[in-house]
Amino acid sequence: MLDEKQELDIRITRLDEFIQRNALFRQLDSDEQARMRRQLDVMRELSVILGERIASF
Repeated sequence: MLDEKQELDIRITRLDEFIQRNALFRQLDSDEQARMRRQLDVMRELSVILGERIASF
C-alpha cells in the first residue's frame, strides 16, 4: 500500500505540473481540461485515503 501511495503521489505531481505549466494543456478543449482536473481531484482524494489507511496500521 505504501508503494501504491508513493507511485500515486508521483503521478499527481506530474499531472499537476502538466496542468499548471504545459502549454499543451491550454490547447486542449475545455471538456478535456475539465476531465483532467477532475481526475487530479480524484487522485488527490485517493492519496488521502491511502495515507489514512497506512497511518492506521
